[in-house]
Amino acid sequence: MDLFKYIYYYTCCLIFKIRERIPLFSNDHAKINSVYAFSLLKIFQSPSLSLEEKQRFFRIFAKNFSMPISISRMAKTLYCDPRSEEFLKFLSANKNPLFTQYLRQRVISELETMPKNASPTQRGFTRKLTHPLMPDFSASYTQLTYDKKHKYFMLNATEGAKIQQANTGTAILCLPEEKFSTDDLKVLEGYDNIIIIPDKPHNAAEIIPNLKSALGSHVSVSFYDPKEHHVLPYSKSDADISKECDKLGNELLAMAFNSLSVRRFIPEKLDEDLALEISDILYRPVRQFYAVFEAIIKEDPRTPIYFNGPASAMPRTLARIERNPVFILTNSSGLAKKKMPQQTPLKKPCSPEMTKNLYNFIKGLRKQLETSLSFLPAHGSDQIFIAASTQSRTYIRARKLIEERLSEIAPVIVFDFAAPVGFKNIVKGSLRPFLHSALHSRNSGQSVILSHSIQKGCNMLLNDRHLLNIPMSELNETISFEIEKNISALIGNVILYRLMIHKLRKFKNSQLLLLPGRYGSVRCLARAFEETNLKSLDVQILLVSEMSRYKAPMASRSVVIDSYTRDRYIESWNQPPDSIEMIGAINLDEDIKEAQSYERGITRKFLLGASQGQTVTFACQPLPDTEIQAAVKAITKAVKKRPHLHLCVKLHPSQSEALLGLISDYLMQEFQDKSRFTVLKTVSFAKVMPVTDILVSYFSNVCLMAPAFNVPVITLPSSAPMPSLTLADMGLAVAAKTLDDFEGQLERVLSRASRDDESLPPHPYLKKNPHMMVPNSLGRLVEVVKKGFK
Repeated sequence: MDLFKYIYYYTCCLIFKIRERIPLFSNDHAKINSVYAFSLLKIFQSPSLSLEEKQRFFRIFAKNFSMPISISRMAKTLYCDPRSEEFLKFLSANKNPLFTQYLRQRVISELETMPKNASPTQRGFTRKLTHPLMPDFSASYTQLTYDKKHKYFMLNATEGAKIQQANTGTAILCLPEEKFSTDDLKVLEGYDNIIIIPDKPHNAAEIIPNLKSALGSHVSVSFYDPKEHHVLPYSKSDADISKECDKLGNELLAMAFNSLSVRRFIPEKLDEDLALEISDILYRPVRQFYAVFEAIIKEDPRTPIYFNGPASAMPRTLARIERNPVFILTNSSGLAKKKMPQQTPLKKPCSPEMTKNLYNFIKGLRKQLETSLSFLPAHGSDQIFIAASTQSRTYIRARKLIEERLSEIAPVIVFDFAAPVGFKNIVKGSLRPFLHSALHSRNSGQSVILSHSIQKGCNMLLNDRHLLNIPMSELNETISFEIEKNISALIGNVILYRLMIHKLRKFKNSQLLLLPGRYGSVRCLARAFEETNLKSLDVQILLVSEMSRYKAPMASRSVVIDSYTRDRYIESWNQPPDSIEMIGAINLDEDIKEAQSYERGITRKFLLGASQGQTVTFACQPLPDTEIQAAVKAITKAVKKRPHLHLCVKLHPSQSEALLGLISDYLMQEFQDKSRFTVLKTVSFAKVMPVTDILVSYFSNVCLMAPAFNVPVITLPSSAPMPSLTLADMGLAVAAKTLDDFEGQLERVLSRASRDDESLPPHPYLKKNPHMMVPNSLGRLVEVVKKGFK
């Protein structure tokens, strides 16, 4: 059997090593990594293995895997190893590399949270051959409390889970994991109402039936809609969180500069951009944490909260503030009043070891980046570079359009900082060097050398710190892990900046387009162009407004959609007026051209079933379903009184088929005539625009298509925060201040349109932006780029 384990391990090892040489972004969750990790753990568990050999395999594992899932795997493997205590003592007594010491510390901490004397899992034949023996923990909900006096968490008996039922009859079920677990759902029996709050996107259509099946169909289940997010764009909370993340980014970087070697390594020119990149890394998890917290505390403080997972930052924070009873899904030990071990601080590495490991880490990272830049020519003139860092379809489409059009005037090279998405792109990334892979795929064992500094810095900054009304101390683990996970990219952008300065000195008359230019990684690249006196151009794709995460352009020139963005760049960000040119909206221009190619009568009959009359189109946005339904009712009431009007409801692609059905049923009930209304979802807006006579929306980019068709826009009030500069302020729309006000605004538009009143939108907007009548933004961009060449 041991011979098979060795053959299996070395086969997986060979595959893993071959795959490691392919520049494909991967992490612990990648399938081949998992197969290799399990084969390594299986041989590690062999009873015939000497302690010296065991230590060797432990080092190999530590070098390759450092994510929480891997630490848990190693801890469970040791749990079922009868020699685990002996081995850990042996490991402590011997000198080991830094990454091995860190794994040992983390594994010991993980083992302390596990119950005693659990039985091994029952395994089938295939699993016996391919997986190590692991414990079979009985997962159950256990109450989590906090002892303020002694400052530690306690796990109490599960009987406490039933205490609050009589008070509210309601329980909150939080789903922090990507998969919904039905473990120990019996604890929820007896509650009349279950409120589900997901931490990540979940499929409500699958979860709710499973829950009702387990608890009974009589139970009322409501699902927290992510559209009811408490940190929406343009909201004060979003601005506050963004500001706090920016502050943390600056402070963490300033703390790193206490080391003279770090200060010498990072040029001052990159300080602002690296701080922005750290802020971006922190923003998403902090924003998500705050949103879930706000969703929970709006409920009754007596309502118990069940977390479908372990004691992560959220349940620990709620246990600290002692507002609601908090229960977590734990590996049951049957013990009440069990003290939870706190996070073990990592041992500080000695200076020579840190220096040596950092040198090897940076050397390896530089080599990967040099390989990823092999597509660059040795030199060039009249060269166009494009830098992008987003998986957004809108930006990908814009980048491809720009790349295709600009290639007519000069060679185009694209720097794509975003991870590959989809099977086709991942395969491409495996066959040629890829920038994202080079920045993010450094070996786990090498990147973990900075764990001590990161953890210490986060502890110092987050202790006694509050984000709005939330104590941030429990976020230390989340934040330090996110930075550690991205540390390779942070250091890599400094190396990339230095490499590009060296390479760009051989390029004459070249320029860089930033798409978009708000990301720290893109800005670091732009600094290299700035340092070598090459021009850069920031390209606006979508409405900018005052969104908190949008930062001032740092390029030498900018192209924007319209006069309102131009004014913002000048007034808010002190951009020189002569460095900004208006070109229009690149993506929307293509939709406008497509829309203009359709014959109105034929398209109207095909989409709406009639070739005559006027159409009021409601372009929905991703808001709560109840809000969309209320808007549909208000619009229907006004349209119903005017037989010459046809109502077209165009749902947002993210909205559900269930909502489409509800709206269709309601409109049929109201109109009693299918020819009076149409509900669309999958049809592109380019097909809807040419049959639209009046456009109704909130603050959507599609409203920028209206000027090209001389279509007036009516905006609706929204529960979601809106920018201070609205479409009505721009002269692009008239605003219904309430839903009851919509009918009056519709009548105003209809009466003025018949008189061709030039005060009616979009005429005031077009007076300042006549270029929006002609969809030629790519042509205008070409002229700007041509002028940019010396």
